Amino acid sequence: MNKKNKLIVCLVGLILTLLMILISVDFLRYRNNQKPIFIFKTTHYDYDDGYVNEYYGIGYKYFEYRRNKLDENSLVPFWSPMKG
Repeated sequence: MNKKNKLIVCLVGLILTLLMILISVDFLRYRNNQKPIFIFKTTHYDYDDGYVNEYYGIGYKYFEYRRNKLDENSLVPFWSPMKG
């Protein structure tokens, strides 16, 4: 490998390592019933019986359900829809 290819491989490895660390930190916070830190967008939905907060992270969504029929948190892949 020449120097250019080594540099590219190192940069890609560094970026992937940083992403794994960020996702791991937010996953551990989810497991401890805490809100995520590394989010870039938050959406709030109001309903007659409560609300839902949707937090967008890197590769995942964190839902905070505070409704009469749902009172829970969930961490799902970014393509997953919100529960009823």
